[in-house]
Amino acid sequence: MAVEILMPKMGMTMEEGTILKWVKQIGDEIVKGEVVLEIQTDKVKMDVEAPADGVLLKIVAAEGSVVPVNTPIAYIGEAGETVAEEEQPASVADSSSAETAEEVKTHGPVKATSSVDSEKCKATPAAKRMAAEKGIDLQNITPGSTDGMIRVKDLDAVKATPLAQKIAHDQGIDLSAVKGSGVHGKITKEDLLSDSAIRSSDDEQSSVTPLAGLRKVIAERMSLSWHEAPHAFISLEVDMTAMANLRSEILKDLEEKTGNKVSYNHLLIKVVARALRDNPAVNARFIDNGIDFSEDVNIGVAVAAEEGLIVPVLHKADKLNIEEVVLNTNELIEKARNGELVLKELEGGTFTISNLGMFGITMFGPILNPPEVGILGAGKIIDSPVVENGNVVVKPIMTLSLSFDHRALDGAQASLFLSRVRDLMESPAKLL
Repeated sequence: MAVEILMPKMGMTMEEGTILKWVKQIGDEIVKGEVVLEIQTDKVKMDVEAPADGVLLKIVAAEGSVVPVNTPIAYIGEAGETVAEEEQPASVADSSSAETAEEVKTHGPVKATSSVDSEKCKATPAAKRMAAEKGIDLQNITPGSTDGMIRVKDLDAVKATPLAQKIAHDQGIDLSAVKGSGVHGKITKEDLLSDSAIRSSDDEQSSVTPLAGLRKVIAERMSLSWHEAPHAFISLEVDMTAMANLRSEILKDLEEKTGNKVSYNHLLIKVVARALRDNPAVNARFIDNGIDFSEDVNIGVAVAAEEGLIVPVLHKADKLNIEEVVLNTNELIEKARNGELVLKELEGGTFTISNLGMFGITMFGPILNPPEVGILGAGKIIDSPVVENGNVVVKPIMTLSLSFDHRALDGAQASLFLSRVRDLMESPAKLL
């Protein structure tokens, strides 16, 4: 009997994976433990190994498909064996985690709705509510009863996912003219976007590049963060004179010992780790309408890799000395840029640092990395005029910006944390 290859669930937050590349093809002999395909999870690329010896009989999900976890994506069996129809899934899942298995059914042509048009139609309150929620134009619905009243059961011909219904409503797309490619012919987001692109202009070539892989994951996570977490932003300036002196003092010795230079980002990580330990309210995650205060200080470091933003995690950063911070951070950054991170190096973050100073950016408000409740943005160090004891002097100034989830933190808590970061940076002897 054929053995299923399932989309693996790697981590608690993973709900789906993207098929990046089939290493093996139909008919290839496979040994248990051999890599069969590459997938993109919500965090990292990874290989999927064969669960048994045999021949690759069938590939269910093509490259580029987005598949829910624990869903069959291929079958392994004996040469010549066929996969029984009942063994095969009806389809891989819709290609967006926002689209659930719930089916939304409508009848007749569906267009962008108008509250005025809908009010003119005779319909039950439940039918009107469903039409408003799902983007159904009641004027196109034929009542099934002799009294001319539209009921929920009349909205029963065209199937579409909730997200597809919303897109149809927003863009005025007629769902009855769209062929669905989802489960049992259900219309998905991709069907609508493809259909819209085709109909947008008969003469123009579309220049839209579809979201896929890591870029798609980033888009989904940032959209989720921005829409779910009420962001608040505060910032302050830090006199980097003391940090510059500290860096110059330890730079040569550490470089000779490890072969690595000490950057301001390394020093910032060390300072933030201490400030998080002193302010546990910021070292937390917002999960299921509750706040998870972590005992470990695990700092994520935003890295600009070739395929997009990756945030490897420096675990128990408050326990590391500066040499360990430098070595461990550099290793994570190198692995991130080479696509060599493993899942444990991407999970468990409690706070994130994003530094754009090397790009000349002086100040910015980063978006939260869910479910963390805080992220610190660091800008470029600028020689700036400062009034000191009535005199204008020039000092190296860095602007730090804290974005925080206002569900979990108030302004006072966030300000105490950011002030503590500044205090430690301007007086690094307090780290001892």
